[in-house]
Amino acid sequence: MSAEHCDICGYPLEEDGSCWNCSKKNTYLESSSPVHPVLTQREVSEIVGEPVGNKRYRALQPQPDGTNLHIQIDRLASQFGFSEEVRKRIVTEAEPLAARLVDDRLLNEKFESPKAAAVAVALVLTRQYRMTLKEVTMGLSRVQRDLGRLSDLHFKIQASMKTKMEMKMNGRPEDVKVFVNGERRKVRMKLEGGPYAWVDVPIFVEDNHAKVRVEGGTILLTDGPQQKQYEVLGPHELRVKTTKESYVLFRFMKKAAALGIGCPSSSLPSHLDPEELAKKHPITKLTFTQQLVRAAGVSIWGLQDRYRQILTRKMKDCPGRSPRKLAEEAVREACREAWEGLTEGARAEIRLIAEEMLGLGENETDGLLVPSELKRV
Repeated sequence: MSAEHCDICGYPLEEDGSCWNCSKKNTYLESSSPVHPVLTQREVSEIVGEPVGNKRYRALQPQPDGTNLHIQIDRLASQFGFSEEVRKRIVTEAEPLAARLVDDRLLNEKFESPKAAAVAVALVLTRQYRMTLKEVTMGLSRVQRDLGRLSDLHFKIQASMKTKMEMKMNGRPEDVKVFVNGERRKVRMKLEGGPYAWVDVPIFVEDNHAKVRVEGGTILLTDGPQQKQYEVLGPHELRVKTTKESYVLFRFMKKAAALGIGCPSSSLPSHLDPEELAKKHPITKLTFTQQLVRAAGVSIWGLQDRYRQILTRKMKDCPGRSPRKLAEEAVREACREAWEGLTEGARAEIRLIAEEMLGLGENETDGLLVPSELKRV
């Protein structure tokens, strides 16, 4: 006797007459999880809140190892010793972020599902739980070792002629050895003219402030950005120094910010943080505009706050556009809203002030705004 099937989805019914497929689907729809394999592309789009293309939808489905974003995020969140309740909350908050991160533009940059899961968890932990970038990186690197990488240590040495001959013969100089905290580490070397060579040493998050010892060559002092990575202690020894920019995870978080996906202000570059951008380019810099605003009886600080709100929305809705251009548009929109809130008599008075007191022609003003001043924003 053939098994009965669900009238809604056609899935075989359980012995008690319930449908496993529909019950699982409803459970995940209620929890707003965008990564359960029984969800259709349309349902995932509804949960994420924006259209989900074929490539992105496939990335949200189970991976070859049997995992999906939900499982990957849960595994990462369990590395920090939180209670089960807090861990579940982190997973719930990280899932929508990870689903947005799995975007065509990011996938073209090798930002696959595991990376999206890691960055989403990092965003939640740094923003909601005030964890440092180092703490988050160390936890995530237990699952994804490459997330614990920092920028390679790059320095110049004076090598012996024997070393140069070995490099030319087989590319592996045996007499140059590099030790990080006493442990030998494989390095890459690139020869330069004369007895000089550049050395690249892989560095991880746990190597911060580690001592690096070089055998078979003498460390040379050089000018350049690489000097921010280390402090020379002697001809054969240096100490590792790290900044947040040297973290691989930080670079991924900057990519997320460039796509308009939430990132903690402390980790955002100032030109991508609407709060910092609004402070750097305030309406109070617009001298004539400010005078017209005050003459209209409009609070300049209230207008500044409205400008900040509009700019925040625009940077979220229009990822990839010039932040400076978005700031100009936000100022225009905030001033236009204030102008539309004035009576016709107040508007006539403002036009008179602009012409007689400020010497501005009719074409030089746009309501409360003097457009020529926007170059200061």
